[in-house]
Amino acid sequence: MTISDARDAGLDVQLLAADGTTIANSAAKDDANAQISLQLPTGYRWVVLASSKELSGLSPGAAGDIPVDVIKKVHTQSGYVAMIAGPYSLESAEQILREAHGIAADAYLSSGSGFVRIAR
Repeated sequence: MTISDARDAGLDVQLLAADGTTIANSAAKDDANAQISLQLPTGYRWVVLASSKELSGLSPGAAGDIPVDVIKKVHTQSGYVAMIAGPYSLESAEQILREAHGIAADAYLSSGSGFVRIAR
């Protein structure tokens, strides 16, 4: 079951890192008070698929074959918006960079330290 599946089923589920840090929350999509931790704990990464000055500049096609339920758009400290996937364990994120089809060659991994908030 994914976080999206839990959300659709009305379940309140949190994905936790080994140190107990919340990585994702099933209520985050619709609950204005819910938070997704954009800065990840050690051993986890976001896959940054694309960035743009404007939200409209992020093409859904940049996600390639990555499942849509793990894609998010975020505002960054630099004033850009980014399309990210995850969060993933570092090993899984590195594998996605090597093997995912349809993502840009310049996709990279991030701990989320420069991400400010989810873009709506």
